[in-house]
Amino acid sequence: MKSILLLLCSLFIGTICFAAFPGWNASAEKYSEALKSAKNPNERALCRMMLRFRQEKMNYDQLCKAIDEICDEEFSSPAARDNAKHILKKQFAYCRGQFLSEALAFAEKNPSWYDYHLCMAIQGGNKVRVYKLLLATLERSSVNLIPAANQLKAVKRLAEIGYIEEISSVKEDFLRLKKKYDQLAANGDVAWKKVADEVDSTLKLLEK
Repeated sequence: MKSILLLLCSLFIGTICFAAFPGWNASAEKYSEALKSAKNPNERALCRMMLRFRQEKMNYDQLCKAIDEICDEEFSSPAARDNAKHILKKQFAYCRGQFLSEALAFAEKNPSWYDYHLCMAIQGGNKVRVYKLLLATLERSSVNLIPAANQLKAVKRLAEIGYIEEISSVKEDFLRLKKKYDQLAANGDVAWKKVADEVDSTLKLLEK
């Protein structure tokens, strides 16, 4: 599972990554080399985060503190600094498949579009919490940040968790999603129609 996450992580939009970055499981030496070719605060912050993680034994709280310190030093813009702090704390957990439970707790207090990736990665426990966060992420996030294909996967995950965990609000939740996706599909966009159709199919199953 972790190897799959490492492979897929760089494919998602909005993540902090660059060509010279050696991946999420490299040595301290590799991150030190990549840091030399980093050209902007995002790239430097990413390399510095991974370098410190390799050099020091860290739990998630310590990692978050290190990310805060690094971003405070690298970013002059408050908005860019805060965004990098939030993304890196979630991206690390997602891309390494590590600290996922801790990152889930962080995301619940600091929601953003990136929570889609965390929710899709977390398996096993915490399913009800994943359901609530994923639902909120779909309802809140811009269509430009989470493409239709990914939202289709998320809708299927919601239906799966709702069924397994017997979540009482599933029908009400999907009725709200129906309004959103019916509007997105109204202009004839095939990708969004697939999402709307999936929501309709789930609602029909819930009525049986």
